[in-house]
Amino acid sequence: MALRLSFLFAAILLYASVGFSMAPAPELTQPEFAKLANRELIIHSREIPECPWPEFTVFALIDVSPAEAAALFANYQDQKRYIPDLVKSDPVKKIAANETIVRFEMRLPWPLANSKYSTGNVLNRLDDNEYEIIWYLVESNCLTDSRGAVQFRPYGKKTILKYQSLIHPDSRLATVFASKAKNGITKTVQAIVTYLEEPKRKDPHKTQQLVDALLR
Repeated sequence: MALRLSFLFAAILLYASVGFSMAPAPELTQPEFAKLANRELIIHSREIPECPWPEFTVFALIDVSPAEAAALFANYQDQKRYIPDLVKSDPVKKIAANETIVRFEMRLPWPLANSKYSTGNVLNRLDDNEYEIIWYLVESNCLTDSRGAVQFRPYGKKTILKYQSLIHPDSRLATVFASKAKNGITKTVQAIVTYLEEPKRKDPHKTQQLVDALLR
């Protein structure tokens, strides 16, 4: 049960963040850059007044280009493949060329009913080779409010992933998962990193198709 709850929390973290916009990345120290090069995650946290969980900013170095990372992350229907306990991730509506509503369903431990929620996801091109995806809550039966963002910026021949999350859950989740926040965000970002790097090795044709669609 403890492992299952940890997975569930990791999955919720992927989509949930409230009351902030993506700010410039805090400067990483040289030791932190060295840890990134050694395949470690860098995690910063900040307490937010009146929010039960802190804001997390996580950095990772990934072996794909920013365009590849953005295209793969924005392939929303695949998210159920790598987010534990996520049983549905269906794009249901295009709001604009770069904005998509996605409907999710997540399996919760008994006796809780499955969590059903929708997010709006906006893909922005920040520069010639820099991308950002911002998501916001449309409806949910387990979160009071939520927003989140991920950026992909070039770093040599690789990409720095910057992921920010601040969750305002309802009282059930605040109680159950309060002590699991840091572990949950770590599992979430590590799952993203693994997913983003696998298709290029295993299915480069699919990756290129997604990038071509992104750059049109």
